[in-house]
Amino acid sequence: MKVSFFSQEGSVYFNSLLQHKKIKAFTSENMKHNWEEISKLPILGLGHTLEDFHEFLNEQNCLFFPWGGSVRDLVLGRFVSDVDAQITCDPKNLKLLCEEKYGSENCHHHHRGSYKLIVGNFPSQRIGSEELFVEPLDLAHWNTTFEVKKAHLEYGVNTLAYYVDQNILIDISGKALEDICGFKIRIPANPLFWEEWVNENAINKLLSSKIRRFIIDRLESNFNPQKALFFICHKFYEGKLDEFGTCQIFKSVDKEKSDENLRNFTQLISEDFGNSPFSVELKNLFQGMKVEVKDD
Repeated sequence: MKVSFFSQEGSVYFNSLLQHKKIKAFTSENMKHNWEEISKLPILGLGHTLEDFHEFLNEQNCLFFPWGGSVRDLVLGRFVSDVDAQITCDPKNLKLLCEEKYGSENCHHHHRGSYKLIVGNFPSQRIGSEELFVEPLDLAHWNTTFEVKKAHLEYGVNTLAYYVDQNILIDISGKALEDICGFKIRIPANPLFWEEWVNENAINKLLSSKIRRFIIDRLESNFNPQKALFFICHKFYEGKLDEFGTCQIFKSVDKEKSDENLRNFTQLISEDFGNSPFSVELKNLFQGMKVEVKDD
């Protein structure tokens, strides 16, 4: 798919991305409708709607790409108030123009030295629970997303951008839309670079309560005791699970060390899952597995 909705320079750049980085592009009438709904909402602190601010960006010849979790949720038809976006103009230059129009209190960086721009602010007074709004926007230059290695991206479902003006979903990882619709969690990087992916913003990945809850829910709903015992027998004891659920191991295996490793693993599960019925089920299953030693 070739694109020509940017400037000539931008079109050349973006077409090269589509060709070399396996980025995919889609159109979606549902997405267009969902975006139009939230674009009518005011941005906290600004006194203007999301649509108004988008028009302001267009006046500055600055393209606007909502990105990440907000696009994921809009694709799923969920209400969104927290919008992150990529922009094609320099955030530092945009900050000056933003201050002229909206005031410095509504145009600021995360912290000193940050390149991201925050537009809007949270009021000091309490917000009514029935009020609908868009939280202050978090804007970053598009090269922080479109040009980075996949090992520096988050999860596959959060690698979708939306070009509002042309109603085009831009799938940076090439698998985002597939994963969103299939409710899958995928590491966008090649397996050779998973260690690099883990080390990149690792705390943010671990702190994502939605991701953690999703993984736990899927694990519980798809749990297969027989497959779990097969995994434990194979990984911890280098053994083979027989038809009766007994783990057959060789004498050369250090059973005491394997037992200790399994106890540590079970303890970690208990700490992570708490005293839930699923945690108790796992503990009883692993502790109840019979291990038999056979001749080498």
